[in-house]
Amino acid sequence: GPNVSQMKVSGYLDNGCVYAELTVTISRSNDYSRMINSFRYEFLKDTTFDRLSLYSLGADNYNGVRFTELAYGDESGQAGTLTVPEQGHKSEYLKQYVDMPGKNVWVSQYGFDESMANSDKGMVIRDYHAELNGKTYDTPTLSFYITNNYCTNLSAELSLPEEIAKTGKVEAGSKVSGTVEYLIVPRAKSEYI
Repeated sequence: GPNVSQMKVSGYLDNGCVYAELTVTISRSNDYSRMINSFRYEFLKDTTFDRLSLYSLGADNYNGVRFTELAYGDESGQAGTLTVPEQGHKSEYLKQYVDMPGKNVWVSQYGFDESMANSDKGMVIRDYHAELNGKTYDTPTLSFYITNNYCTNLSAELSLPEEIAKTGKVEAGSKVSGTVEYLIVPRAKSEYI
């Protein structure tokens, strides 16, 4: 049968205001690497924030292989493309609060310098549900943040809906859960055989 490993991490964030749980599942593959990441957040107290990312493809301090393009869309096709800014650009949002109403929302980071990497990265949001400040959301929102860890890059964040994010507050009793498939796809077949 297939080989599968699973790990679950849980804990409290922001002085006990938020309970967070992440389950990572990885299985043997004969083509490219993929992980299934399931997450769940429960807001136990009213929580204020300046910036909040629920899941990120590329992190502020772990996004050090430069690529040139980022595309996003859903199962119906590509919705947009962003070009990574020039080296040295300050860290800030390039684009925020892109509502993605379709199914299987995806993001792809590609166009790496060949001397740095032989693969592209991506994520597919397989499931998403949020109950935030008394409202229900079943489709994700994306934001794109410029990072500067070894090089200027662009991360894709699963963010709060704009109407919640702009308040800077998530009320106690709010919950968010989802499942993301994280992909590392080699550019050439010879790289994974």
